[in-house]
Amino acid sequence: TYSAFKQPSPLSVVLFFPETALENVKIQQAVGSNTVGLIQASELTEQGHTTKILISLKKDVPYVVNRENGGLRVSFQKAPIISSDILKQEAKTKKPVILTEKKTDAEKITVGPMLQSVDTTLFEKGIKITVMADGNIRNYKSFTIENPPRIVLDMFDVKSRHKKEQIVPVDTKWVRNIRYYGYPDKVRLVIDTQKAYLLSFEVNPAEKGLTIHVGEDTNAVSKLEKKQERAPQGKIKESAWVNRVDFLSEEAGKSTVIIGTTAPVKYDIKKSSPKRLTLTLFNTKLPDYRRRPLITTRFESAVDRITPVQTPGKTDISMITMELREPVPYMVEQSENLIQVHFEASSIPPRPLAAAKLSPWEAVVSQTAAETEVKEVQQTTAKEKFPVKKAGRYTGEKIALNFYETDIKNVLRIIREISGENIAIDKNVTGKVTLAFDKPVPWDQVLDLILKMNKLGMVYEGNIIRIATLKTISDENKRMRDKFKEEPLRTAYILVNYADAQKDILPLLKVKEEGEVREGVSLSVDTRTNQIIITDVQSRIDRAREIVKNVDRVTPQVIIEAKIVEANTNFSRSLGID
Repeated sequence: TYSAFKQPSPLSVVLFFPETALENVKIQQAVGSNTVGLIQASELTEQGHTTKILISLKKDVPYVVNRENGGLRVSFQKAPIISSDILKQEAKTKKPVILTEKKTDAEKITVGPMLQSVDTTLFEKGIKITVMADGNIRNYKSFTIENPPRIVLDMFDVKSRHKKEQIVPVDTKWVRNIRYYGYPDKVRLVIDTQKAYLLSFEVNPAEKGLTIHVGEDTNAVSKLEKKQERAPQGKIKESAWVNRVDFLSEEAGKSTVIIGTTAPVKYDIKKSSPKRLTLTLFNTKLPDYRRRPLITTRFESAVDRITPVQTPGKTDISMITMELREPVPYMVEQSENLIQVHFEASSIPPRPLAAAKLSPWEAVVSQTAAETEVKEVQQTTAKEKFPVKKAGRYTGEKIALNFYETDIKNVLRIIREISGENIAIDKNVTGKVTLAFDKPVPWDQVLDLILKMNKLGMVYEGNIIRIATLKTISDENKRMRDKFKEEPLRTAYILVNYADAQKDILPLLKVKEEGEVREGVSLSVDTRTNQIIITDVQSRIDRAREIVKNVDRVTPQVIIEAKIVEANTNFSRSLGID
């Protein structure tokens, strides 16, 4: 299987091959063509093996992908070249040139915007449906069906990443469900409504997509929406989208990370650790298909991995993490919709991913929250005690919901769309949800309430929220504790060279999770030799070594020299002449 799409900046065609690895393939290959410039291959290995092929284009031309002899052929249209003799002959005969007879299959392919999401906003007298795309949608047609009552919107030349029909449950008196699915030449969006509102809808083009208003007074809904946008407290402009995450290998080992957005954004960059930079993009959203790490360990560069992340709980803040082989000078440059981070060369040569030893918690020293172990955030039960969020501690986007006997999986899907989080649901999660919130409440508070009502819990596994029954989570915790108790203990002596083992290192290693204390485990310091003596399982010993490695470093010192020269007003020089 594969997926292919064209991106405008940089102009190129990108192909993704899931569960496919690179072997004996040139990473870069130049093509002597008027249409194709450079072909680049890279492998994304954060979640399995995915191969990315980027074909840089010199001209914006249609393309078509065909299967051929166990592989793929990507064909690009060539611009027709008409000689002067032919033009003269045509001028004499005065016969029109029928270009449609010479068109190839590649010419018939129209590459349009990609549908990204379908969101809803409730108003007092109606509902607003926002169709988000990565470009403008100008060619569309709407019509209605009376039995059953439906509003149908055809968006021509628009593509969808989904192969099957997508359903967005709404459950309001104006709209029950929203369904959309892709055809080769369009995307059709169907709004299940009532007969009373078949003539009470309005479709308007937006900067990146379309807006559809359905309700008792569509004009009033539109005016209310515009009034809210003009209000002083609503001055925050529409969120930008990340549309480009690229790596550019330059001469002499230098490199550049390029981040493109649909509009200029504010940013902040800081060092999370000596070998990790975090670029924060404010009022910026990250599409799902952009949330893939970019591995660059085999390039002549100081950068090992680039990881785009959508901040949990804040769907309008995106972060780009850049992990380095060693600390090197860098410079940030912003030009319109592009942010470029330029890195100097590294003294460490390219190497395989395994040799790079990258890990999510590599640069995190003082926070145990970044460890690779599974972290649990469960609801309070009668047998287990977990901290409960207090009122005012919820930070998610506020939403208004109204559900009656709605399947819990559909409700969780709506929360996933609003929050931007990755949510995985166990197959044994079942139940119905009935609730009505006229006043908007944070989505994370709604999620907590729904889990409590159905005796469910959630577990953070990396950047994924897993929803399961409390019994399933409890059984897994018990198995993990039993496995921990059966693992053999080992003793290690970790020498600390520069830091104070007692004051600086020991407090960082003493943090232990409740319920994981085991007989025979110990942690102490030999003050004579400044050593850490640890008896524990191998995984914890390895983690302790990593912490010491990152903390135990020479403190930089600066020598300042100054020469003070004093000159008086009566100063004179002796020349040695009588």
